[in-house]
Amino acid sequence: MSVTLTIEPVARLVHIEAKAVATIISALSELVDEVAFEINENGLTIRALDPGKVALFEIELPPEAFVEFEVKSPIKVGLAVGDVKKVLKNIKKGDRFILAANEEFVELGIEGVPSRRYKFRNLEIASAEIPELQLEYPVRATVLADSFKAALSEIKGVAEAVELRAETEDTLIVAEAEEKRVEVKFTKLAGTLIDMELKEPAKSCYDVSYLEGVVGLARIASNVEIRFGTDMPLNLKFLLAGQGSINYLLAPRVS
Repeated sequence: MSVTLTIEPVARLVHIEAKAVATIISALSELVDEVAFEINENGLTIRALDPGKVALFEIELPPEAFVEFEVKSPIKVGLAVGDVKKVLKNIKKGDRFILAANEEFVELGIEGVPSRRYKFRNLEIASAEIPELQLEYPVRATVLADSFKAALSEIKGVAEAVELRAETEDTLIVAEAEEKRVEVKFTKLAGTLIDMELKEPAKSCYDVSYLEGVVGLARIASNVEIRFGTDMPLNLKFLLAGQGSINYLLAPRVS
């Protein structure tokens, strides 16, 4: 069943898989309470910085990521993340997600059985000052997203910090940072390490609490690209199956 809109939209987007949208919103909810979507002819972009300025989300979905993409003019859409989570709470596989917006209102729709529509005010959300970072990382590794998620889940059970370590081009180590009670090796031989470039050995520590939510993106991305260096921010890049990408930057843990 289709969703009937009550507003004249400046932008209208339809994503074929509402569950994928729900996964992205769930990850965002671990970071911020409000989010601004920037929509123009190049697609949908979200940049969100947590209040402590420790973690940064960058989400880019091109027009090709949507089955329908109509934009009359560039628009900024502001919503409370909690409201979007409620809309996506009881979705089922195969449900489609609709976002329609003008300067005053935003309508979110779920096309399924039953179809439903939700209307919100378009919030004015102040844009955070987010610096452009140009970093040269000594380590770039691509690993299986599910395996990375499993490793972090094990470490979360015993510690608050995770250490990433790379000493050779065929092994990436993800370990509990302090006592090394849990250590997981990603290797090419095992098939968990897809690719790796190593300019120099490196290791760095990060808060597990800031990673637990974001690795849930493994549900919509088969691989994750990991970039890091000694005492450098961590950069996780998820390439989405339906086109588009998500970058996540996390500051290193201070001893």
